[in-house]
Amino acid sequence: MRLNIEKIFGIVIFISIILTSVIIKDLNDTKVIESKMKSYENLVIAFKDKPIIEYGTKDYDLNSFVEKAEGKLSVLPNQIDTNKIGEQLVYFEVEKSELSKSYILKVEVKDTNAPIINFIEDTVTLYIGDEFVITNNISKVNDVIDGDIPYIPYNEVKEDSKNYYTYTTDLNPKVPGTYSVNVKAVDKNGNITEKSFSVVVKNPIRTTVVTRITTNYYATNISFNNNLNGNRGVITALAYGLLGSPYVAGGNSPSGFDCAGFVSYLYSQIGVYISKSSASQAYIGTSISLENMQPGDIIIWGNGGNPNHTAIYVGNGYMIHAANPRKGVILSSVVAWQSYGQSILSVRTLNI
Repeated sequence: MRLNIEKIFGIVIFISIILTSVIIKDLNDTKVIESKMKSYENLVIAFKDKPIIEYGTKDYDLNSFVEKAEGKLSVLPNQIDTNKIGEQLVYFEVEKSELSKSYILKVEVKDTNAPIINFIEDTVTLYIGDEFVITNNISKVNDVIDGDIPYIPYNEVKEDSKNYYTYTTDLNPKVPGTYSVNVKAVDKNGNITEKSFSVVVKNPIRTTVVTRITTNYYATNISFNNNLNGNRGVITALAYGLLGSPYVAGGNSPSGFDCAGFVSYLYSQIGVYISKSSASQAYIGTSISLENMQPGDIIIWGNGGNPNHTAIYVGNGYMIHAANPRKGVILSSVVAWQSYGQSILSVRTLNI
């Protein structure tokens, strides 16, 4: 009996030892778990406020949206479609001590760049009767990402229209005054740019010149009424105003001209700068026939195919030129000048 009691007591002690070991192990496991949970909670990523990527951006850094990371940070590249406007999700992961934690960040793709509008001139000057196409003064309308923006007439624009430009204006090319042309551009994402240029409409230049012209080098009084508009009218009027100026070799000012210097000076007054050499002027602009000559065109004269003289055509079969040291700047008949040993090599016209 005593033997059985001792066996039972030994069994109880053995069981107690086993139970104590289990309890101790559980306590240790709990501490490990608690430690790991605390470490997991400390795997923190702090993000910047309002992360935005510009529409169309190819090179962007998602890590730039992270202010602080407690652990090794990783993020998959190319998670954002920058050609798609709106919020998109980006997945980050932070890792430390064999633990990892994932975070999701909302990133907005936003288009903040408005269209670009460029004009050839901020102020366009017209004369009554001139033809003027408004879109010809608009050199560029585009979006930095999506490229050129097409033109749509104002009456075809709808309330929800996008990716277009149009214009409105009060321009009346038949009435002198200053007018405004207002251009509006809208890109694919609804960004708007508005820009204006001015159009000044003037009465045509009218000059009545009574002068002595040479036909066969004998003087005759004749009256011209110049009703030309635009730069051709300006050149013609200036040429008439310089009649009688002296001839000076190499000259290109009202104090004295040679033939090429005279032509060069007239063009410089409308902001077009050309060579002061007859040989060089023979190749500027575009060659046209005598039948298509207009006032302001350049007549190239010469002998044997070599240019040696230039003149400004002023209409009605006449030209103004710095003839020679004896005559200075004169008005001559084109036909008469041909009869004195000179040949027309070409007529050059410029886009003025």
